[in-house]
Amino acid sequence: MSDTKNNNPVPNFYRASAEDFKKIPGSPIAYWVSEKILRLFDLNTVKNNFKIEFGIKTGDNDLFLKKWYEVNLHDTNIKKFTPSKWIKHSKGGEFRKWYGNIDYVIDWRKPSNLMNISHDSPPDNYDSYRQGGISWSEITSNKLCTRYIPSNILSNNKAPIASNNDINENYKLLLLTNNKIYAILGFIINPSLSFPIGDFAKLPYPDNFSKIDYLCSGTRLINISKTDWDSYETSWDFSTLPLISPDFLTPTIESSYQKLRTHWQEMTREMQSLEEENNNMSYAVKLTERSLYI
Repeated sequence: MSDTKNNNPVPNFYRASAEDFKKIPGSPIAYWVSEKILRLFDLNTVKNNFKIEFGIKTGDNDLFLKKWYEVNLHDTNIKKFTPSKWIKHSKGGEFRKWYGNIDYVIDWRKPSNLMNISHDSPPDNYDSYRQGGISWSEITSNKLCTRYIPSNILSNNKAPIASNNDINENYKLLLLTNNKIYAILGFIINPSLSFPIGDFAKLPYPDNFSKIDYLCSGTRLINISKTDWDSYETSWDFSTLPLISPDFLTPTIESSYQKLRTHWQEMTREMQSLEEENNNMSYAVKLTERSLYI
């Protein structure tokens, strides 16, 4: 795209080539996209590096889905890994990065009753159930964000999962898709309230990353978010109120609260620092042989 400082005769008038639109999957009329952003679409894509599973379409969520605390805990796979009547389920939900939005279970007593399952199959037929992956909420009024979903969880069709056998690849995808550049890329590909599998698969996925410990960065971001998620009783990994946890318990409520508050502030600052690094440095990722950085 060019402006009046280059070859446009009218101030604040911009020109864009229709050929440039073809570089973007789906050829949207994104006239405002810079050349640097356009070059990202020349890279490899998510679909060539990950298996993306559509997830389970129940046909009747009220019948087949329950909050985990609405059923007998012993009938679920929350505390065990053996086949259960109710399986942990990721349904999507509100805007949340890194970890969370997993508080449902799905009725697996007769899987063939579900809309897109033709026979009574075991849950480990799904790759994401066996190894976990990266999920996002298909319906959202906010920007694209992703979360890590552990193994032994079945996904909903409104919360698809992209997975790779290499956990480092999963962490790379998590870090990239929570980068501010990918929020822009997601909006370019699909500026609506829905971001389905087909659009997620079109996202660029650079191959030539510089060396960095993705496992360490990804694990820390996930752990901070998980600690926050598990501090509420709605999490199936909730153990005790943080205020009365042995780590923060003191002789007085006031001092306990101050100690806990200091801990929360430290976690918030660490998360902010890690996210700023993810946005501003983008891990010094080389996106092209010409050393183009995002």
